Amino acid sequence: GAALVVIVGVTGLTPTYFGMSLSWPFAAFIAATGWGSGGVAMRPMILLILFGFAQDVSMIFAPLGVFALLNLLVFGLSAGLHQLFDTERSAGAAIVIPLGCLFAGFFMLWIIASLTNGSIVRMVPILMSLVSTIALYVLTAPLFDLGRRPDQRGVLS
Repeated sequence: GAALVVIVGVTGLTPTYFGMSLSWPFAAFIAATGWGSGGVAMRPMILLILFGFAQDVSMIFAPLGVFALLNLLVFGLSAGLHQLFDTERSAGAAIVIPLGCLFAGFFMLWIIASLTNGSIVRMVPILMSLVSTIALYVLTAPLFDLGRRPDQRGVLS
């Protein structure tokens, strides 16, 4: 999963493909959502911080540390919601919780972008990135499943 995040991130640094600008997915949000389904762990958090700082450096206008913070917030939200609601890994929760985490991550990104810009940022580019992120999540979700599952009490077993 971490290798996929690096590949998608490095490929996303190319601004245009065949003369077209693409809405590139946020692979770190996918990793945060997927890794969070297994609960809170130190190694995924360290990787998400590193990915976040790499995103901060690659995005010229982003304040340093904002993507690391967003990645950790999405990870924590995913871990918390999975522990609270998905004690048996039901199919509904396996769809609703990740989608909710991705929506929340992009909403927080929009709010922070608007605050640092001093005015409301256009939502269409962020929504297009959200759509591409959801599409990539659907295709790659099993790569980010750490295999740990909450038991009946919501405690990691």
